[in-house]
Order: sequence, then C-alpha cells, then structure tokens
Amino acid sequence: MEDPKVYLLLAGKKYWFTTEAAFARLGYAMGWVEDVDNRLLAALPNGADLGETSMHPEGALVKYAGDAKVYRVEGQKKRHIANESVFNRLGYRFDRVVMTTLSYTDGEAITQ
Repeated sequence: MEDPKVYLLLAGKKYWFTTEAAFARLGYAMGWVEDVDNRLLAALPNGADLGETSMHPEGALVKYAGDAKVYRVEGQKKRHIANESVFNRLGYRFDRVVMTTLSYTDGEAITQ
C-alpha cells in the first residue's frame, strides 16, 4: 500500500506534515510534492512531525518578504548564507527556498 502522507525529505530524514494547514504555514508549495518510491520512504528515519506549532526543521532554507537574504535554519536560529557562491557550493536550489513569517534568532553567517 502506498503512503498517502506528505513528507519533507531533508538532510536524510523524512518529516510528516500532519495537516495541510501546517504545510501552508511553513511556506511549502503543492507544486513541490512528488511521488517517491515507498522503499525510499521506508529507508529514511523519521524526523519530528510538522504540525500547526512547528518551526522549520533543521537545515531548511528560508527567506523573508522584502529581504534578498537566504537563511539556513539551525538549532532554532537562522544563519545567513553569505553569497550565491557559498549557496551553490553547498548544493542548494533557489527554487526550494521557502518564504516565511516565522521569527528566528540570528545565528552566525555561513561563509564557507
């Protein structure tokens, strides 16, 4: 049987969105949802469920309206990725950065 749940696959874990509202609140887009093989899902350990009160999981990329900076969430802090070169070297995709209104404490910038 296929798993009808929607997960965020991030940093070698799967995070289940418990509701559509949680998915939307965290800024994810339905166009990003893809079918994946159940064997892949079975092979990934579970991260924390993403519910109504959740913050973004560790390693998520976020940005804010009116701010060109991209941040990586780490330990409930946001760390600015210093420039496009660093962003690309880390293997990220600009089309997978979520817009957020959630507040995070500033952490040290990622420069390498």
